[in-house]
Amino acid sequence: IHQKLLQAESRNRRLPTDAELAAQEKERAEKLAQITSVEIKIRLPDQSAFSGTFTQSDTGADLYRLVRQALIPGLRGEEFVLRNPGIRGKDEIVPDDERKKLISNLGLKGRVLVVFGWDEKASPQVRATKEVLREDLRASAKDYVPTEIQGIAGEENEDKGTKVNLGKKPDDASGQEEGKRKLPKWLKGLGKK
Repeated sequence: IHQKLLQAESRNRRLPTDAELAAQEKERAEKLAQITSVEIKIRLPDQSAFSGTFTQSDTGADLYRLVRQALIPGLRGEEFVLRNPGIRGKDEIVPDDERKKLISNLGLKGRVLVVFGWDEKASPQVRATKEVLREDLRASAKDYVPTEIQGIAGEENEDKGTKVNLGKKPDDASGQEEGKRKLPKWLKGLGKK
């Protein structure tokens, strides 16, 4: 995939005009305006996660506020960042800004994973902390149990198929033992002086 992307980017192609760029931006804005909500799942350092639903009017600061409320009280004042791995690993940082709306400005849609990480300004003791979720939230957490797919549930009634022996070929009638094999002619001559 990486090589295909490199080859596609290395070819000359016509750049879009200002009118085409404006039309693309308008189309993108219209699509984002149709989105009513986005579900954001926040993964914490201990691999636990929680999620929240945000609307058109919610900003990056609202997301950071939700995460701060879920943290242990002693860690709420520490600096942290939320990264959106995105498609192809862009690893964009979600800004803690009242002016940046999650849907219209940052382009988040559908279900989005955001990864919690400590900022460089955080102390080394805080960075070493793995469990950051409040105790009451940890106590109410549930293990994820995947639902069974209906098409797979009835496998015991299906035909098992036929077995095919892909093992060794049967020896020919020359009567050779399985352990002894005939040496090729070109290899026989190498042992003589």
